[in-house]
Amino acid sequence: MATESQSGAQGALPFKDPLETVPGQAEPIQVALDPAELSLRTPAADPEESSQPSLDELLGFLGKGIALLKGLNLQGFQQIYPVFLAILAAVLTGLAIIIVSNILTSINHFPLIGGLLDRLFELCGLVVVCRFAASNLLLQKKRADLFLRIAELKKKLIGR
Repeated sequence: MATESQSGAQGALPFKDPLETVPGQAEPIQVALDPAELSLRTPAADPEESSQPSLDELLGFLGKGIALLKGLNLQGFQQIYPVFLAILAAVLTGLAIIIVSNILTSINHFPLIGGLLDRLFELCGLVVVCRFAASNLLLQKKRADLFLRIAELKKKLIGR
């Protein structure tokens, strides 16, 4: 409390007052095309330069850009290219999974369609289990064949 009374007595705030600017004299923001050309100019001082750049200037800038591209070392990029593609593929796959998940979640939250999809998937699973049981588990010969296939697959995977 002593600090509050001291600061209140002195009338000083813990921060400086912002500089006051005249609202009518705000300077516009201009994009510098070349770092060496960065300067502060008001449009009222140079009315001719505020017009569109000419075709010669645009071609000059295009020539500078092509010269910079020719100077790049693309051998280093060829070494990084497979890694770049793998990262890009992983990002795109992640985005696709997120989008599909959001779409399915949105469909599931619809009052009529969401409940219908749950019941439909449940019915499909029940039909698949019934067909598997009817074709492989009801007859003793089919069961023996299924167990033999499972044993062969286990030997192949485990290696015994």
